[in-house]
Amino acid sequence: MLVYLIVILLKTLLLSDLANCQYNSPEPIDLPTNLTQDHYHNNNNDRARLLRPSLFRPSIFHIVTFPNDECFDASNQSGTCYTSAECKAYGGTGTASCAKGYGTCCIISRSCHNTTSQKVVYFKNPSYPSIDTQPNYCDLTIEVKDTNVCQIRLDLLDLQLDPPTNGECLGDKFSVSATGLATNSIPTLCGLNRNQHLYINLPQGEKERSASLLFMTNSNGGYRWHIRATQIQSPPGCLQYFTTSSGVIESFNFGQYLNNLDYAICIERMSNTCRVSFSSAPGDWSITRSDGVNQHMSGVGDNQCSTDYLLIPGASRTGDGRTFDRYCGGVLNYMEGRENTAPLVTKAYGPIVLRFHSGTGRTFNSIDDFESKSGFRLRFEQSDVNCLSSETLNNEFTDYTNGGIITGINANVQPGNSNGAYFGASNYPITSQKSRQNVRCRSFWHVVMALTVDPNRPKILNRIAISS
Repeated sequence: MLVYLIVILLKTLLLSDLANCQYNSPEPIDLPTNLTQDHYHNNNNDRARLLRPSLFRPSIFHIVTFPNDECFDASNQSGTCYTSAECKAYGGTGTASCAKGYGTCCIISRSCHNTTSQKVVYFKNPSYPSIDTQPNYCDLTIEVKDTNVCQIRLDLLDLQLDPPTNGECLGDKFSVSATGLATNSIPTLCGLNRNQHLYINLPQGEKERSASLLFMTNSNGGYRWHIRATQIQSPPGCLQYFTTSSGVIESFNFGQYLNNLDYAICIERMSNTCRVSFSSAPGDWSITRSDGVNQHMSGVGDNQCSTDYLLIPGASRTGDGRTFDRYCGGVLNYMEGRENTAPLVTKAYGPIVLRFHSGTGRTFNSIDDFESKSGFRLRFEQSDVNCLSSETLNNEFTDYTNGGIITGINANVQPGNSNGAYFGASNYPITSQKSRQNVRCRSFWHVVMALTVDPNRPKILNRIAISS
């Protein structure tokens, strides 16, 4: 009887306390300013959801949501922000917190014979970081489900395969294929290519899109690889794309470049810059001359560099006057037949696009032949010296574009020289700060120019038409 009375008393006191309680939900995390709370709750496909019960009070649940954005751990590996449960379900490893502690930065790695649709994934040889030696056929398929994605960037964090033989990948090799990608659009690689990168362009409008990374290896030597694949929204058109004001561009497998290459290397134009200098240190430049003589000397132009060359449009000693465009030989120089290196300068508004081309190759009969085909390490640096301001350009060309902004000009008009103008069309993505945010996955913009020259003043007198 006494126990029964105690139970009744405790129940009465508990109900009384609960009646006087005020229940406050935990504070929600801050949401990005460009999205609303309703947007998160109405879009659950790629949103992480977390139920957080209030402790020591009735079961009131607060739903916390956050986008699955890219994140980075302490070692600067990129991953995707998921809940711990989601990361485990995807077979990933949580390495750091994200979304103000509600999520974990999930690093997802895959090896042979796998398929993934993750925005960021690491592809490794089976024993990485150790070397494998067994013959293997190892592939990874990346499915692209986000319609806003138009490229996959491959960062070759580590790539060590058999070296080429006379420029050909006869042993281990790495190849890429993708929906709508023409055969040989991306070169087959071998040898050493650590810290290189590639862009895989994907077609728009296709219902199903994917890319396949394939390694074919043998047992003649050890091999290993570590590749980060990131699905991105970026203008298509370049196999390599550099987004800094200065840096170093290196040919694939520097030491012996590969045969049958033909690809574009793009550099994002920094705002208010109009000139780029290119230089190469002694020993960092060797591209076979097509005339077969004086391989240790610089080669320029179509006659000496008809087969293997790096095309640098508009390049010369100062960026003015005559240009040869194609450069090869044993050193980089703006003149032919030189044994010393000398930097090149190009002046142009609009995209910065280089092109590397190599022929079918030849058998190396001597050490000199071998050294004539090591490739290039090229340093670039953008500058705003003697540039016209964007305001001056806009005022200069407003009458010819109905008020539009010119972002893709590639013209060099010299005063006092009626033959000093050259013009062309560009099918590479415009990368000015004003236009880049609107490009995303559009097809290339084309800039077509008609030029005449006033001998006393560098000015475009005819019309400029822009089409997209």
